[in-house]
Amino acid sequence: MSDMDTIMKNLKKGKQVESNLAMFANSMMTNASRLAQIRFTLNFPVLYESMLEEEAAANLPAPLQQVITEIFRLAWRLVEEPFSGAGMEEEVQRTDRLRSEMIGQMKLLTALSDRFTLCEYVMNRVEYRFREGNLPQGYGNEELKERLMAYLTSDSDRTAMQLKTVRVLEQLPMRMSKGRFFQVLEDGLSVYRGSEKKTVEEVLYMIRTGAMLSEEEDLDVSYSSLQEISRQVFQTDWKQADASLFDALHQKMQKGFGQLNVYTDLLMLSQELVNDLYVIFLSRPYAMADLEEKKTCETIIKEICLAFQASAGPLPSELFQKFSRLEGVQERCSAALEEANAQLEEIQDKYKQLLPGLMLDKIYASLSLMEKLFSNSLFVELNGQKEETMAETADEVYIAQVYGDLAGELKALLRQLPRNVGRAVMAKVLTFLPLFVTNRQEVEAHIEESLASCSDQAEKTACVEILETMMKDDKEMA
Repeated sequence: MSDMDTIMKNLKKGKQVESNLAMFANSMMTNASRLAQIRFTLNFPVLYESMLEEEAAANLPAPLQQVITEIFRLAWRLVEEPFSGAGMEEEVQRTDRLRSEMIGQMKLLTALSDRFTLCEYVMNRVEYRFREGNLPQGYGNEELKERLMAYLTSDSDRTAMQLKTVRVLEQLPMRMSKGRFFQVLEDGLSVYRGSEKKTVEEVLYMIRTGAMLSEEEDLDVSYSSLQEISRQVFQTDWKQADASLFDALHQKMQKGFGQLNVYTDLLMLSQELVNDLYVIFLSRPYAMADLEEKKTCETIIKEICLAFQASAGPLPSELFQKFSRLEGVQERCSAALEEANAQLEEIQDKYKQLLPGLMLDKIYASLSLMEKLFSNSLFVELNGQKEETMAETADEVYIAQVYGDLAGELKALLRQLPRNVGRAVMAKVLTFLPLFVTNRQEVEAHIEESLASCSDQAEKTACVEILETMMKDDKEMA
């Protein structure tokens, strides 16, 4: 049995509590520090090399450029600045501010991604005004309905069937009246009555970004060129447009999607690095270091920082040979930390009255923070703002207020948007709500009504193509 196993066993039995609480925390801090240090060291050259790629570095938006620069500044402080209590506090605060800024940038990129998805929806449905394409002879609404129903009922798993249904409903011609749409919205939100307010807020966030109800001004400042592409698509009068305009906007869209993917990947990699830096700075006062391992990591980090400052080009191959000295450490530390994290909350709850008197409350608070930083949710909020409020139950009054506010915003938005863009927004919003069709008969009726109400042959042709491709792809993957 390892020392950590013994410590956890003793804490469960209430033996030698004071010393074991301290040893448990110090052991966790050491493993967390080593894991974060090695993960940062392994990922840092990936960030450096990403910045050498022309697609990533050229015309990188200012907010992302500032993020990258600050990461290199913090990395340099990690290996060059002498450790001090005051310095550690400053580094933690700087890392926390940077992380908050990055969460804001990811929200902007998410909002942009939602806008581009709506653009794609709109352009798909006008494409056959400028391209040759017709429904196969004899292929009518009834045949498509039967094919869709067979596709939806072919899976016995209820969850899989629901996911398929959501995808199909999103791609059918949107001909739902606004009155019906807002009734579905109200009914969908009412399902969350009795749940935590946090759950409702998460749904509202997805709806608001999906419907372009957020981040407008910030997008104009930070990602104006991509925002302008979406505006051009939404503001185009497609009844008057010609093939050359469609092709030009389609090319802009494809390029914009490429840039958006590059920015998102870069920000996610950066967030991994910042989360690890945060753990390193939090654990420095408490962790025991393996000096040889620490020296290897700091040597690699320092060389990359110097190369960045000098714009030196590709990293030397000798640098990567040093990684062999770190093999296996990440796996061992991760396993030990995972085992301890499984007991952390229980230990904190059991001994929460003792921790302040032992002056261990701060270190245990840091351990809880680090557990979030190591989680798969890279952009998880750390400060727990309004946690007590968000844990409250969403009662009938709250749901009614939420619906009223959201419906008011959506009604104002739909009045401003061209009809085809408004339909795209409505189709997207429905994907975030519980299914409004609850049985086979309702699904079948909705498909019939959607197809029968669409007199635009270009749109119907596009929808059929999308749906047929979806069914074919699923069949090939099965």
